[in-house]
Amino acid sequence: MPGELCADCLLRPSVRLTPSPRATRAFWLALAGLHCAGTLLPFAVFFALRELEAIGRGDAPKAGRPWAHAALALSVLGVVMWAMAFTWWLQHTSD
Repeated sequence: MPGELCADCLLRPSVRLTPSPRATRAFWLALAGLHCAGTLLPFAVFFALRELEAIGRGDAPKAGRPWAHAALALSVLGVVMWAMAFTWWLQHTSD
């Protein structure tokens, strides 16, 4: 299967224990979306889901799984937080 990590690659700690750039990108986008830019949250979800699919196929190292799950959790938290902030803003600006 093209793109699959070979057995020799998985023996190297630098490959086996390091999350892929896509996993770390998803995490940092989710973190930025949570704190200041809610528009980044859909991109974080997109990258996190693609990373989990790649891990399932064997195209990405399994070390990225916690990063992708954290990105998804932060994205959900961010959506809830931004929705609550927007609702509060709507209620207080209508006075």
